[in-house]
Amino acid sequence: MGFKSLTKQIDPTTRDEILRHAQKIFAEVGFKEATIRQICKAAKANVCLVSYYFGGKEGLYKSVFKKIAEDKSSRAQKHLGPQQLNIETLEEYKLRLQIFLEEMFSEHISNPETFIIMNREMTDGLPRVSEIIENFLGVARKHFSDYLEYGRKKKFVKKNIDPFLGACTAINMIIGFTAQLSIKGEFMFPGYNQKELPDKIMKTFIPIFIDGVINHESAK
Repeated sequence: MGFKSLTKQIDPTTRDEILRHAQKIFAEVGFKEATIRQICKAAKANVCLVSYYFGGKEGLYKSVFKKIAEDKSSRAQKHLGPQQLNIETLEEYKLRLQIFLEEMFSEHISNPETFIIMNREMTDGLPRVSEIIENFLGVARKHFSDYLEYGRKKKFVKKNIDPFLGACTAINMIIGFTAQLSIKGEFMFPGYNQKELPDKIMKTFIPIFIDGVINHESAK
């Protein structure tokens, strides 16, 4: 059966299903151990579709990263992009920063595979997706950094805060908490209700970060 006749018979969501299951399996076993057959069995898809849509296993892996990176870049663009660099009040500036951090944290916690696959690839030295990381995640980080730089110019942000390092600090805090929450048992957070813990962490670290960068003198 040729690819053209094959694609006429499949549901248009099949490509997304392959990506979804690929992300899960790549996170579980890594790029080298994952197989196309394993992924397609989970997605209930014909193995030929991986070659058709993605050009093979490495292409599928890169597509998983591209989707993750595009989502993060889009979120940063929405909340902190150039269209937001005209905010004139400190309260609006703080609110937009809070919403962005809450969404980013919630996304990491609700999609742990995203963190696992990213962490695994960075540990390996980004041998396959460095360009995707630079093109998309780098853009998301730049939006964040530019937003902090704009805040510093408006005197919303403390002048001693380095915008790039400030953005990295928030991102690393989220990555760190995501890693700790992935550890089973109460070793990292003894005595806490595990279901309530993510919300408690979010309501603790976000105010700490925002209060740490905001120039409260500008509100007087």
